[in-house]
Amino acid sequence: MKTNTYAEGLTRDSDVYVFCLHDHTEQESLNILDLSQWKFFVFLTRSIEAGVGMQKTITLNRIKTLGAIETDYDNLRDTIINAIRSESK
Repeated sequence: MKTNTYAEGLTRDSDVYVFCLHDHTEQESLNILDLSQWKFFVFLTRSIEAGVGMQKTITLNRIKTLGAIETDYDNLRDTIINAIRSESK
């Protein structure tokens, strides 16, 4: 086993990625620490790779088009677990 080495090519080492968007528009009540003001998008790595290959950037519309699961913070854990379970079927 080699140590202290890099992968020979680009890789995505996670099974699931979570994209986070602070989507609050009212300046007076904006609070980045308030998790209810955020949206989370759970995205399986295989969906990312199938949709965009090894591209380094992606837009929100593309994330949605490729099937990312939108959720709030309270349901984030369960959404991730369900996404992983669906992938292993």
